[in-house]
Amino acid sequence: MMFACSNLFGQATLNNILSTYSKNIKVNNAPHANSCIYNTHHMRVDKQGEFLNIEYGFGWDEKYGYITTNQLKINLSTVTFYTGYWYKSFGKWEHYGKKNQLTIEDKNGMDIFVTGQQNYNRGTNQNLVTSIIFDFGTEPIANRVLKELLALQEAYKGKDPWLLPATPKDNINTEKSSDSSTISGNKNIIPQNSKTKQVNPKKSKSGKYGE
Repeated sequence: MMFACSNLFGQATLNNILSTYSKNIKVNNAPHANSCIYNTHHMRVDKQGEFLNIEYGFGWDEKYGYITTNQLKINLSTVTFYTGYWYKSFGKWEHYGKKNQLTIEDKNGMDIFVTGQQNYNRGTNQNLVTSIIFDFGTEPIANRVLKELLALQEAYKGKDPWLLPATPKDNINTEKSSDSSTISGNKNIIPQNSKTKQVNPKKSKSGKYGE
């Protein structure tokens, strides 16, 4: 009972954060474009057991409203949440990238339901995506959202490796490694799709039609 109450409180806290800073929120047009960020101004979560539903509007316009309203269904036992991207060098995890942007990623796929809100796109379509990016405008807001998401997830999945304290074993491996970006011949960039990300990536355009 205490666990259920804690989850309800955590969900309420997260929804309060999302409501308070709603005008800051943007989202990419998953699964079509990872670089384009569009206005949403609306996002809320609803937890059902190990599944978390994230509802949000896409492509907000003062005159026409949203292009679509979307629902993302994620499995807390397999999904990964992170801001920017993480890179392991000499046995130590380093945090780079746009830390105001939160990535939600699951290689197993996440169901996304897209409902058209304009005359030309009425109806609901379902798709399967492996990642989606939400931009919260500032790093502090993104960190607060990430903290609450990780709290909701902790009963279903262990901490990601970059959140764990360094161990003596890591230091031994570091001394044997001659390449700061590799261990056992494989680059340690987590998640793998971050290989294409740069420390100073180009700025994404924002707005309803930014690409």
